[in-house]
Amino acid sequence: MAAVAAALALTACNDDDDDNVDPTPPPPPANQVVVGSWTAYDVSPLLSGLGITAVTAEFESNNTYTVVSSADGANTTFTGTYTVSDEATEDGIFSITLNQSEPNSLTSEGIFKVYPAEPDSMWYEVAQTIPSITGVTPPTAEAGFGSTSDGAFGNTNIQKYTRD
Repeated sequence: MAAVAAALALTACNDDDDDNVDPTPPPPPANQVVVGSWTAYDVSPLLSGLGITAVTAEFESNNTYTVVSSADGANTTFTGTYTVSDEATEDGIFSITLNQSEPNSLTSEGIFKVYPAEPDSMWYEVAQTIPSITGVTPPTAEAGFGSTSDGAFGNTNIQKYTRD
């Protein structure tokens, strides 16, 4: 009887069971949905008022970013690192913090939401927090888009992008 039990135990653990393993890697965490290349299709009125006519953004999976803005034919490149909240609100809005290192050091905080489509689109709203700007506070995921400075800017600080 012990021999039968041992035989059953050994056959239950053989290598043939490994054939049922799904080789598909798990999807990335939801907060990595920002990773990729983005081109603004609607430069915010706030940035347009500063002469900016185009913006591209590249968010890497190693939490670095590069943003290039164009104004009067000249490009300015901004680089740094970013962190994203682990979870989105019920509306799918994530919080994001950007620690810019070039061309100067500053921190911005804000929100984004990716809308799955062909191609994906993203709404993105951030405000500089360090060094602080008098009267400017970042938008929050709970308050939603248009919440920069408790809504004082309305929708003028919302960038709209498509995934490249």
